[in-house]
Amino acid sequence: MRLREKRIDISGQTGDDGYPMFKEILQKVVGRMDGAAIGAILMDKDGIAVDKIVEVDGFDIETAAMEYSVVLRDIYKATAEINAGEVNEVLVKTQRFAALLRILDATYFVALFLEPSGSVGKGRYVLRTASADLKKEL
Repeated sequence: MRLREKRIDISGQTGDDGYPMFKEILQKVVGRMDGAAIGAILMDKDGIAVDKIVEVDGFDIETAAMEYSVVLRDIYKATAEINAGEVNEVLVKTQRFAALLRILDATYFVALFLEPSGSVGKGRYVLRTASADLKKEL
């Protein structure tokens, strides 16, 4: 099954206002992580941020998510090459944070960045449940 690509118009977006419905959903995601979230971001596959919530000063969530969007493209190619089916989520755990990427459709993904002590299992659950709301708004 091939996902249909669609894009939302972000040309009218100005400043950090973003889209209220996305920001509200991302805020709920971060809030449900009980202080363990660094931030959450909604991105398109080309590395363009749609909206974000950042809880930790100095963390460049847009650059981090943009770099992971490049990695996602390689993962898509690899899974297609081995006929593994669609990619649903990706976890990258480093010394400084854990990055959970949840694929929403052929165009968008949501990323949740957690402190090293944050619960990855809870983060996966929170992203999975929030992804339905994000998909409705897309």
